[in-house]
Amino acid sequence: MDKKKILLAIFACVVLLSMILIGCQVEEPISKEDRMDQFEDDLNQDVDRNDIYKNLHPDIRDPWNDSELWDVSPLGYSKAPFSFGSLSYGSDTVTGTISNNVVTNWPLVVEMAKDGDDWYITKVTINSVQIIP
Repeated sequence: MDKKKILLAIFACVVLLSMILIGCQVEEPISKEDRMDQFEDDLNQDVDRNDIYKNLHPDIRDPWNDSELWDVSPLGYSKAPFSFGSLSYGSDTVTGTISNNVVTNWPLVVEMAKDGDDWYITKVTINSVQIIP
């Protein structure tokens, strides 16, 4: 083989390998911190809150997959913007505060469980009142 064909073959292999690697994106596990960030972001969505239930553990998603249920709950969009403060992460519990346009720094307790590599919310308590499930 001449040098041009060898270089062309190497180039083709590099391009093919690059395309394969780009197509094989490995998802990172969702940590408790990532889940809380995602939950806060989803609570503050002003257009589409249809995926907010995906922050919940699969065992408790029903009936929370109904976006209208979120709107009548204490976590309804009419109370946005929401913010979490002073979060402290334990083995399966996150504690801190929650504020919105109605309340400021109410105690927040979020219980979580791991499903596979990802952490999900199993229970939310605000100001000593269980909200979820």
